[in-house]
Parts: sequence; C-alpha cells; structure tokens
Amino acid sequence: DTTNASNISSGTLAAARVTNPLNQSTTGNATTATALAALPTPCSTGYAPTGILANGNSTGCTAVVTNFVCSGTSADPTNIAAAIAALPAWGGTLHLSGTCLLNAGGTEQIAIPANKNMTIDCGSWGTLLLEPSTVGATNDMFRIIGPNFGSRISNCYMVPQSGTPGRYGIRFDGTGGEINSVIIDHVYIAGPFGSAAIEADGSGNAQGTPDQTTIQNSILTGGFLCPNCGDAVRLINNSIYGAGY
Repeated sequence: DTTNASNISSGTLAAARVTNPLNQSTTGNATTATALAALPTPCSTGYAPTGILANGNSTGCTAVVTNFVCSGTSADPTNIAAAIAALPAWGGTLHLSGTCLLNAGGTEQIAIPANKNMTIDCGSWGTLLLEPSTVGATNDMFRIIGPNFGSRISNCYMVPQSGTPGRYGIRFDGTGGEINSVIIDHVYIAGPFGSAAIEADGSGNAQGTPDQTTIQNSILTGGFLCPNCGDAVRLINNSIYGAGY
C-alpha cells in the first residue's frame, strides 16, 4: 500500500503526494536576505535608533550626545534642563561649555532625573558653572535623583559669583531610591557654597546613599557630608578644604 507514507521504504515520493507542494525556489536569495544585501543606513554619529526597518535601516534616531554652549545669561538653567530632557529616557551624554549662569529657583540648578543614567561632562575647568549670590540657601548646583545607576559628572568648575550662595555643589538625593555606581571625576567645587561641596542623603534606603560610588581627582571646598553612606564609597586622590563638614 503506497498510499500510506509509513509503507514507503525506498524510491521517489511524487510532489503531488505532499500536502504543501514542493514548488518553492531553492536558488537565489530569500526576500529578507535581498533586502539586507546592501549596507543599511545607520543613525548619524551621536544618535541611536529606536527601531530597525525591514531593509535594516535605522529609524527613530534619537540624540544620545548633546553639546550645549552656555550663554552666560539667566536662560542657561532652563536651556540645560531642556537639553537633558531631549536625551533618551535611559540617559545619554551632555557636553557643557562656556560660562553657565546658574540662577534658577527651586531645589537645584541642574538635575539628573531619576532613572536617567547619564553623563554631564564640561570638557575642562575652562567651562565655568557660576552661581550668583542671590541663589537661596536650599538650592544645590547639581542634584542626582534616585533611583540612579551609573551617572557621571566630570571636568566641571563650580564657583560662587560672590559670597556663599546656595547649599551643596553636588547633592545625592536618595529619597526616591538607590543611587549606585556614580562617578564624580575631576570637578573643582571652588566655593565654599552655603554648606558642603558634596552631600548625600536618603536614610530610608537600607543600603545607604550613595553606594558603589567613586569621587576622584577633584578639589572639594567644603568637604563631603555623608551621614548614611552605603558600601564601597571611594574618595580617591582628592584635595578637600574647609572645616565643619
């Protein structure tokens, strides 16, 4: 009985006996392979795709590196915040240059938002972050908001315009979640501001604030205030000045 496939032990099986006919091409490229035969078009340098088209081309290119030149005017804090917001939700890099006049009200001049694990790099101490004497006593120049993992602030020169305005140069705010693996590198906090150069708080986190964090190669006028530091907070090769913190 050759109508039952289990009874056929040798010979050639006619294509007509196969439920799905064996009539597909076995030569040349499949459609997808043909579409990908040419080099796909990537995003421009400093951008990353949010999707890939069928032909392999990038789509939804979003800036992951933004260069912002400060104007030295009262518009700087708003424009810096807009540049940070324009980066992808997961993070990216903001390069600052020029003289940044940081006179915003509220709780900080520059915020790294929760879950936005990003880098702010000033390039060199030639980039000046200037805080006027009118800034209030509860305002910080930088505020890193938890949860945050792996953000970085580097090569920034922070200085009061006159007096001791504001509060901290950099604040680790762990109230909303863990701050982990942050790097502060080659910053010059030349205050003193109203209090410590760098401060960390968020005592509700069992692991402490921050943890697994490095502060290195920096000049800190006003010291480091960390009443509830987590594990492995490393201070390496810093010059620390000022009393009482």
